[in-house]
Amino acid sequence: MASSTRVRLQVGTDWVDVTRDTLTSDLITIERGRRNRSAALESSTAKLRLRDQGKYNWQNPRGEYFGRLGPNPPIRIEKASDGYLKLTGASDGNWAETPDHATLDIVGDLDLRADLDVEYGSRPPWASTAEIGVAGKYETAGNQRSWAFSIAANGMLMLYWSPDGTIGNRIFATSTAALPQPAARARIRAVLDVNNGAAGWTVRFYTAATMAGPWTQLGASVSGSGVTSVYAGTAPLTVGDVPAIDMRWSAGRVHAFQLRNGIDGTVVANLDATAVQPGTATIVDSAGRTWTPAAGARFDTGDIRFCGLVQRLPTRWGTSGRARWAEVSARGLIADLEGIDTPVGTPIYREATSETNRASLIAYWPGEDGSQATTLASGIGGPAMQITGDISMASRGDFYGSDPLPELQNDTVLTGQIPTHTVSGAATIAHRGLFAIPAAGLADNARLAEVTQTAGAIRRWVLRYGTGGSMKLQGIDSDGTVLADSGPFGFGLNGQRAMCGFHVVQSGSSVNWAMFARVIRKDLTIVEGGANGTFATATVSRANALIIGATLAGVAVGHQMVGRTTALAAGLDRALVGNIGEPCGRRLERLCREFGITLRTIGDPDKTMPAGPQRSGTQMALLRAAADTDMGALYEARDELALVYRTRRSLYVQSPRLALTYGQVGESPAFDPDPDAADIVNDVTVNSEQGSTARAVRETGRLSVLPPSQGGVGRKPREYRVDVADDSLLPNIASWLLHLGTFGEASYPQITVNVDKLARYGKPALASAATRLDIMERLTISSLPAWMPPWPIDQLAEGMIETIGPRFWTIDFSGSPARAWDVAVYGSSRYGTAKTTAASTLPAAGGTASLTLTFTSPKGWSTTALPYQILVGDAEVMTVTAMGPRVGSGPYTQTATVIRGVNGLTIAHSAGAQVQLYPVPRYAL
Repeated sequence: MASSTRVRLQVGTDWVDVTRDTLTSDLITIERGRRNRSAALESSTAKLRLRDQGKYNWQNPRGEYFGRLGPNPPIRIEKASDGYLKLTGASDGNWAETPDHATLDIVGDLDLRADLDVEYGSRPPWASTAEIGVAGKYETAGNQRSWAFSIAANGMLMLYWSPDGTIGNRIFATSTAALPQPAARARIRAVLDVNNGAAGWTVRFYTAATMAGPWTQLGASVSGSGVTSVYAGTAPLTVGDVPAIDMRWSAGRVHAFQLRNGIDGTVVANLDATAVQPGTATIVDSAGRTWTPAAGARFDTGDIRFCGLVQRLPTRWGTSGRARWAEVSARGLIADLEGIDTPVGTPIYREATSETNRASLIAYWPGEDGSQATTLASGIGGPAMQITGDISMASRGDFYGSDPLPELQNDTVLTGQIPTHTVSGAATIAHRGLFAIPAAGLADNARLAEVTQTAGAIRRWVLRYGTGGSMKLQGIDSDGTVLADSGPFGFGLNGQRAMCGFHVVQSGSSVNWAMFARVIRKDLTIVEGGANGTFATATVSRANALIIGATLAGVAVGHQMVGRTTALAAGLDRALVGNIGEPCGRRLERLCREFGITLRTIGDPDKTMPAGPQRSGTQMALLRAAADTDMGALYEARDELALVYRTRRSLYVQSPRLALTYGQVGESPAFDPDPDAADIVNDVTVNSEQGSTARAVRETGRLSVLPPSQGGVGRKPREYRVDVADDSLLPNIASWLLHLGTFGEASYPQITVNVDKLARYGKPALASAATRLDIMERLTISSLPAWMPPWPIDQLAEGMIETIGPRFWTIDFSGSPARAWDVAVYGSSRYGTAKTTAASTLPAAGGTASLTLTFTSPKGWSTTALPYQILVGDAEVMTVTAMGPRVGSGPYTQTATVIRGVNGLTIAHSAGAQVQLYPVPRYAL
């Protein structure tokens, strides 16, 4: 295998370089993303072979790695590169830091230099609304603000500093020019001259090809009045996120950072990660500073092409036994997650059994048992709840955060024994449970819930329903005598779904009591009502049983909890409604936290579709449901066992990551266009999990449902299912999917780029761009031959196959039309007049022509915002240099003066040819 390729296998806790065992005559193949028009982005795969003398057989006690190598060890394939501080894009801990030191407490001139690489997707890193932190010695607590260096939202470099540590006196300077969109690494620099000799200060920003320079100034110098200084604060020095303020990185790399005392002065911090090895915990730099990555960062090396888990590692040998090898078949994290077929609990169950609530919980019966169950199983281990009388199991879906619950009859009694537990501190009994009360209410004094206790005059704490939907709490002795009674309090429970409960707490010789109801309104907001008071001369002891019913005909019950603190179920409100309405991006983040999965998000997770109620299901089913509802892309990170979610909005109007020119040396890829009719979807039906439906149909045009004999392609239907919170969004979703299904440009299932050839012909920037192109990023190929359409090939890379051999490296990209995602941008896009056609024929001639437009909208074409371009007949682009006045009363006409064929195509057009503004403005979903 070529020396630039490395293969590392995790043996125990160490990443072991096994490149020497890789068969030099073999190929390494890596596949990522969507393949063969599959509906979902699939798990990555990698295949290679290793020479094996028995050490890769994890069951072989004679093997070198026996006892340290497992059946599915992590593996990574990488191309050699400098080391770096890897920033994973985690929401917290996405930096490395060194503690405060006297040499870092610079009060005069500053000189800051960084070598970094922001993995911003196909957009510049400043596409986010927040600044991207580069480095800082800056803490808000205790006014320890010294300085911070960042990239602003518009691509400008920024330097903040405070002379006294306060925000009120903080000063900042912004570069007058923006960074160009980087193809790979960027070296940036900021210097602060606190006394410029003219009774003021000056800041200059620079860029360079290497950290050694030479440095080229970025824009003009920025100056201010008054000599300044920098506060000598106690904050640590961080590189990456500046955690005290909103300066956040996406995923990226820092190769080096320098802090100098004075302009071109002494280096007092010199983080250089270029020589690190995987697993390096800390670095001591040449200035003596110790750098430690936080939780969301790590030191690493190599351009990692694949990181996954070995699924199969069988040893093979020839008939003579002289040739022996291990066939490595590895897959990514998604395959591992898809192998977990145990359903994830419902939101209420997960919150009830979460670490926080579990500390209070002593008994719990979810009631989510199947329709044939004869008891209600405990959700935390312990005795099942016994059923006496008639019951309809799994029959009521009143609570979005739960699987269907049982409905009780008049004679139904549920009894659950509470395991023995320790009572410490102020003795407390707390009960919480779900009840859906019929609109007609229940019999007065119906028992909702009763908790019995082991000692004291009061042996039963009973929560009762009262006429009109009220509740009261009673303490009753062993003979049935009521010793304590709160009296009724109105809660309006009739016809409502609610979590009802009470608690009693020992306070000296008295008992403090409280009862409440969290009512779920029709709009799914939750309103809590409560009452509290004191029972004199009463005792709380250890709870030993929970009883529900009888006389609860028509009531759905479930998630019955007994606990020993008043905090029981305090955080369950969102779970009660199944977390409905949370943005899909936030749902993905929350689920991944719960599952212990690392997730990176590209795009704003708050600007994603509102999710419907979370269902039970496997981990991957829940994750895919959220991603599919937002219509973004969920895939595996290339460089670690992590998932990446790219929001739907982040796919709009991307800049190309890779732009090739056909016919240029090394840039003419092999490609395979596929204008397959199987890709067309012109009849879209969208179903929601709540049962609503919307439909969108393309009824006219070349890709319409009309039969081919009438100019269409016939009906090409497809149904989609989304789990969206608001069914009023379904028509818009259907329209967007119809747009994608009838966009009318070819997909390219194979675009082969030869990386080595690009590098060999002196185009390292293009070679780097090709290797960095990731899932759902944009690539273009311009200046196509005459037999191709006149516009560039413009694709989103939905999948890729890398082939790495001894002397070559190719990547086959599988694409779909990128222009389908080019939506109008507010403030910069123009809008055309709807349903405009050519009034007469137009011959295939170049130069200047007169074109009369016909339309029905009272809003005509602009006569002043000139020039602008139009697309005629879905083919020829013309520039409008003059536009006459609107004539008529509907239909209207306007006559334009146009320059023909500005896209290199001049063809004849018949009367009625469609005319649109170019680029065609499209409404985003």
